[in-house]
Amino acid sequence: LSRGLGDVYKRQSLLIATIMVVLTFFSSLDRMEIIKKILELNIPFFGGLIGFSLSGFILVSTLGDENMIKKISKIQISKILRNENDKYSYIQKVTSKYALIVILQFSFLIIFLVLYLMTLLELVAPNKYIEAIVNTLGVFLVIFLTIYGTFLTLQLIINIFTISQSRNLSFLTEELDTCLLYT
Repeated sequence: LSRGLGDVYKRQSLLIATIMVVLTFFSSLDRMEIIKKILELNIPFFGGLIGFSLSGFILVSTLGDENMIKKISKIQISKILRNENDKYSYIQKVTSKYALIVILQFSFLIIFLVLYLMTLLELVAPNKYIEAIVNTLGVFLVIFLTIYGTFLTLQLIINIFTISQSRNLSFLTEELDTCLLYT
């Protein structure tokens, strides 16, 4: 994840989660019920989101033919020979971002499942203050992970667009090379 976008997504997610937690103070539902309702929505939603992310990952990791891979390899070798700090090709960077996002979204789904099972146990806190603190933090965590995991999908879409533009550039350079040969 690029630092800029990752930080923006985190900041926006933190802000939205904070606003939503404040709004729960004005809800007629108790916070445990709010957590349970959000988790009941999140579990199937994140299952579908992970499917979408994996589809995008497969699309990006298989996009390109042998000529494109060779061109990218030549560019990377020239960077290494010029002692540039950039050790990884663009394809490696994009696919690693994809893998990270899929792993994060899968981790969020596991967290949601564990939290949902905990809500089914109907655990009781030793006093009302601890219960209020734990449930408020739970609402914040669930909302933050939901918003952040959803925002990460935007990064996936940006990656698909960028890879397709790289593919287009590869085709254009092939056509240009062909035109120059025949002139």
